Amino acid sequence: MYEKMSFIAGRRIHVFRLLYHIFVQYQWVSIPLHPSHFQTNPAIIPALQKNPAVLLWNESVHISDDWRLDMDTSEIRRRIQSGLCAFVESSSKNALMAHDGMRIYDTPLMGIASANDPLFLEFRRPDVVGPDHLPPQEWLPGAKIVISYFLPFTKQIRDSNRKPGFPSEEWVSAWLDGEAFNNTARAFLADLMIGLGADAVAPCIDPRFHITALVSNWSERHVAYAAGLGTFGLHRALITAKGTAGRFGSVVTSLELTPDCRSYTRYDEYCPYLTKGTCAACMRRCPALAITEAGKDHLACSDYLDNVVFPVFAPRHGCAKCNIGVPCEYAIPV
Repeated sequence: MYEKMSFIAGRRIHVFRLLYHIFVQYQWVSIPLHPSHFQTNPAIIPALQKNPAVLLWNESVHISDDWRLDMDTSEIRRRIQSGLCAFVESSSKNALMAHDGMRIYDTPLMGIASANDPLFLEFRRPDVVGPDHLPPQEWLPGAKIVISYFLPFTKQIRDSNRKPGFPSEEWVSAWLDGEAFNNTARAFLADLMIGLGADAVAPCIDPRFHITALVSNWSERHVAYAAGLGTFGLHRALITAKGTAGRFGSVVTSLELTPDCRSYTRYDEYCPYLTKGTCAACMRRCPALAITEAGKDHLACSDYLDNVVFPVFAPRHGCAKCNIGVPCEYAIPV
């Protein structure tokens, strides 16, 4: 089964250093905490009470050691998701500067899988990901959950890539700059876990992450499947509630939260072709003819990207015509 991607490792940071790190790296990032959880300048309390989901880091702020002890786990989860969404929506890095600041990603989806989910052992099968795919506990001893997210490309980015043939300039720029931003989002989420007193690793940016013969030791799409975010299509992309056109990321953490229930029972449940024999739009869209009734030929796809696309757009890359102009582009097909 299917496509492989990258990931990254978090690091232990004292809470005060964490605040400085977020301030410097994430352009006044907002984190959803209630004013009562802070010792801060009284002058900004009214603003925080008006919008408790927003905290500006250009104020003098100290996080109390026990700020989350009075919350239930569902509230912690909600605030983590709000923090990730605020980061994506507010970061100046979520834009293509070479294309008039075109926004790269819309509001993300987020899901949670148990680090002990049997699927992580299934992923080690040769016909799924492969034996090198590491389970969460090998990335982080004591891991409890894996938080996965999907960053959907904006309509502007998607619209730029609708024509047949070569990918658009905006698309290949989003491939490069978008993954750089995704790495920043991975680091942000790992740092947020650390700020809550947990350990965290984002495998795709961890030094142990590697890809051998197109197979990685941590597949973001398979992790997203385990976390309830979507199912696979004929094109081997993961079909989410916001479609397939976007990027995935994840963090392994020792934080204890309730995993999300998967609303599907089949790995291909959202794909009309694999479940009903209809559609096959992705097959017709692929310029490399890498998608057939049997699925996706990863070697043919890779050869097209490396030898046809890359020489034209280097150092940029990408194609994903099979994700654009298809029913699963930005939603689950009806």
